[in-house]
Amino acid sequence: MPQSAAEIAAFNPAEDVLDLAPLLKAAGYAGSNPIADHVVTLTQTADGSTAVMVDPTGEDHGHGTTVVTLDHILPQNVPAADLWH
Repeated sequence: MPQSAAEIAAFNPAEDVLDLAPLLKAAGYAGSNPIADHVVTLTQTADGSTAVMVDPTGEDHGHGTTVVTLDHILPQNVPAADLWH
């Protein structure tokens, strides 16, 4: 996991992809749907952005390490296909 979260100021869900597959593979995730498995969680921040959180165990889907924040994008506007390939 990264030491501190990255921030993407101009993520466009219609055009951009945040491929977490290499990170999840390195963390030992072998499933096919990290969001359904609660390994990746998209959480709205106080300023209306999305914190992309990873918990490799999937045991506590309400917590995890924030790996990136997508500025001014709400979680419901980030399709799962934008995160995992």
